[in-house]
Amino acid sequence: MGFLLFIISILLTALFLPLGILFALFSKRTKIGRYFLRLAIIVDILANSAMGTVFNKWLTKGETAYPFGQFPNTISYALGKNKELGTLTKLGDFITRLLNYLDNNHVEDAVQSDLSALNRFKNIKHDIKE
Repeated sequence: MGFLLFIISILLTALFLPLGILFALFSKRTKIGRYFLRLAIIVDILANSAMGTVFNKWLTKGETAYPFGQFPNTISYALGKNKELGTLTKLGDFITRLLNYLDNNHVEDAVQSDLSALNRFKNIKHDIKE
């Protein structure tokens, strides 16, 4: 049943996501920054969940590494935890440095906030004006 729901969700996303983005871009009621931040968090959780096994192999080293793929953690959260533990590979360290270059202390802030991604959603006000 899980696989069938996965296929249906992929099809519905492929069909409706472009339409939803277009509506958001042209809606005077949408706060675009918040809208795309929420989408970014959703994609981040999806990538972490879907690629956890690969990320664990490529981005971490040692048996004490914090595991990727735990729902609802983001990639940044897992990178930050592994940076704290000193268990990042060279590729993991490169990605961490890149994220921190783009957004100062990005992975550290992801850990410091100690909020799961689902709790972060609650802290992002809805993008439609009430």
